[in-house]
Amino acid sequence: MSKLALTRKTPKNHKLQPEDAFTSRFYGLLGRLVHAHARLDFNIGLQLKWMGPHLNQDVTGLLRATTPFAQRLTKLEELSSALFANAEPQALDELRAWFNEAARLKHVRNGYVHGRWGVPRNFSETPLRIEFVPLDWNLDPGTAPTPSAMTIEELEQEVAALQHLAGEYFRLSRKYARWAVARVGGV
Repeated sequence: MSKLALTRKTPKNHKLQPEDAFTSRFYGLLGRLVHAHARLDFNIGLQLKWMGPHLNQDVTGLLRATTPFAQRLTKLEELSSALFANAEPQALDELRAWFNEAARLKHVRNGYVHGRWGVPRNFSETPLRIEFVPLDWNLDPGTAPTPSAMTIEELEQEVAALQHLAGEYFRLSRKYARWAVARVGGV
């Protein structure tokens, strides 16, 4: 048994407190956010793996874990524009909206994962608000980032939006498949 385990004492009648349930829900949402982003990144990689060769584009350098997500997203947008170049305006608008939302949620995810979170100090406040400060080392009183507060329901909505986005590109590409250009250089 480790030294740390020997020094930790848990009361025999320890029960989950309301703040523990709230904190568990909060951390569960952060985990879901990270998982949803990973799923989105994987789906983008699948699209690149198919679309790159289809349009005679080498995308192998983008399909590495060390390649930033933003580079894959940018390339997918470029290839999608080429693939659906002949699509009706509504299709192009929907695809553009998808890429705009993907870019927005990329920033949300990055901010949330790399920022600093604080669970409520006062559990009698209604509704409970989580404090968030973007990652920054500027601690000067006049210019330091200001914490923002959100309810757990607001965080849950952001997570749901990211989860939905992960499969939405596939739906759009199937919806507008009839507009996709034929393979460059053959079938």
